[in-house]
Amino acid sequence: MSHNEDELIKELKELKTNAQLDPQKKESMKMALQKHAKKKRTKSKAKQTFIWFSTAAAILICGVLVYTMINKEQITLPADDNQQNEEIGTAEEDVKEPNNMEGLGVEDSDDNDRNTTLGEEETSDEEVSPPDFKVDRVGEETQTIRIEGTEENTTLYNYLMEPYGIEYKVDQYFNKYAIEGNTVRHHDDQDKYASIRLYVEENEEIEQLATEFQAQYSEEFDTVSEIKEPTDGDNPYSGLTLHANNEQQGYYLYQIEDNVLVIQYENAPAASDGMARLQPLIESIR
Repeated sequence: MSHNEDELIKELKELKTNAQLDPQKKESMKMALQKHAKKKRTKSKAKQTFIWFSTAAAILICGVLVYTMINKEQITLPADDNQQNEEIGTAEEDVKEPNNMEGLGVEDSDDNDRNTTLGEEETSDEEVSPPDFKVDRVGEETQTIRIEGTEENTTLYNYLMEPYGIEYKVDQYFNKYAIEGNTVRHHDDQDKYASIRLYVEENEEIEQLATEFQAQYSEEFDTVSEIKEPTDGDNPYSGLTLHANNEQQGYYLYQIEDNVLVIQYENAPAASDGMARLQPLIESIR
């Protein structure tokens, strides 16, 4: 190796030695690197924390939105659905809660209510008289009447029809009577020869009722008289009458204030004195 080469090698070694960092500078560089790494880790950790909080906030917001939507749907359910749900819940409770009083012979109140309602429905189907309508026998008296030209003493029973305050008398021949709805029906002992029905048509006029009765009787009977004022008895009220089938049937109408008293009679052929015994009733109306 030449001298020049040796010098060159020597210079290179010196450069290599001089190129090595001194410890202080090396330590300074190490601390700078550690500080940079620490900042990088801090930034990475902050970034992860931010991502975690962002994710948690997004989940919480979604949860609130879902809860709000479900609650809104429940509030806006139709009333029928809510009622149906309540009824189903009530039915389940009834099944789960047996009657502890059955052993003591006590029934559920619901069964009693149903039985009571059923009894009321059955009662309502029957014909019931108006609560204020009634007829009471309030006395009796003796009177002489004329039967086929012969005078005869008979007993007249006095009656009061409420709530109209109508008083009238009926011959003992019609000593039986019964209330049928808003009508009182007087008849003989065997209820086969003669009967009289009395009732009140409220807020009516006798002319209109007379026309209706005439049309009805004309359809049922071949012989029907004209509508006329009664001549077989006298009382304070304006009246109209009609007879059918040779006076075996007919009616009397009397205007008493705003109402009309209706009297319908039926006589069998064997009851030839029926009209004579009807006259005390016509004359006694007050």
